[in-house]
Amino acid sequence: MSVIETAKRNGLNVFGYLSYLMLDLPSWGKTPSDEQLDSIMPWSATLPETCHRTYHQIVENEAVVE
Repeated sequence: MSVIETAKRNGLNVFGYLSYLMLDLPSWGKTPSDEQLDSIMPWSATLPETCHRTYHQIVENEAVVE
């Protein structure tokens, strides 16, 4: 199963989840810990709110902040 399908099946906002992964993972270096990897799994309770909000909620929030 793909990352996108797994995110969908776990009720995540795919755009928000992929954005989080692409922005956060590079800062972890070459050997992330097991705890770090567990924290980014689609079923993790520690994912940021942007992974759960709809795309429109994310865009509206960013427009308000700017």
